Amino acid sequence: AVLALGAAVFAITQLTGGQSASSPRTAATAPTVLAAPPQPSPTATCDSASCSGLDPAGTPCRYDAKTTAYKQAYGILIELRFSPSCRAAWAKMTGSSADDRIQVFGKEGTPPDQQEYRQQHGHDAHTKMVHSVRPTDANACAIVVARGTACTDDAAMTPTAAPQ
Repeated sequence: AVLALGAAVFAITQLTGGQSASSPRTAATAPTVLAAPPQPSPTATCDSASCSGLDPAGTPCRYDAKTTAYKQAYGILIELRFSPSCRAAWAKMTGSSADDRIQVFGKEGTPPDQQEYRQQHGHDAHTKMVHSVRPTDANACAIVVARGTACTDDAAMTPTAAPQ
């Protein structure tokens, strides 16, 4: 039944041209309620654990990803991004500077359920993915140079020390 639901959602998305959540809803469009963990999409290039370590920008996972948690702190925006079709999560930061770090933690919180990216240049960055059956199985943290540390769920996990 869940697989059929996933196929139906995929078909509707294709027929409607993939309208975004900000597009006006019509009477034929109803919100999706997920009772069970989402199943991988037939077009996903990875699924949950096989997504760990992959760059979301190079996979279809980015197309259905949503920001499921966020926090603004120290002048940056920290986002936890989740793809239901891939059952994977990653962290994104906006407004960052060189040497700021962004981390994502999966349920286990240790590699390979942890990914980190150190900002090289520019003001936006994202981590590679970790497996995450549900959005609540992951957390995003940023370590902002000379300012502090913040997480999308400060109580859930703490970021790791700088890699040696």
